[in-house]
Amino acid sequence: MRWTTEHTALTDRGQRAENQDALFPPEHPDADPNWFVVCDGVGGRARGEVASRLVVETLRELPPDAAPPDAAELSQTIQHRLRVHALEHPDTERMATTVA
Repeated sequence: MRWTTEHTALTDRGQRAENQDALFPPEHPDADPNWFVVCDGVGGRARGEVASRLVVETLRELPPDAAPPDAAELSQTIQHRLRVHALEHPDTERMATTVA
């Protein structure tokens, strides 16, 4: 039996001037349709929207037909990308996001 899923996404900026949410729904026809990621910039930290966006950009760079990545390796890859970005853009040094 094969399952099919449909998804809809909605974000809300809440009290902030900018929306710090970023979503990773599968958009490629070969991608696993059951893999979703929601990122939300951490309140009280500057540039959460950048951190959320960088996580989703990293996920979008994965080959769509690849096996699901190892969570520890993926976490290290994302952390490295955030650190490199922060070194190149000091105003993002304390950025943070949740990933679910």
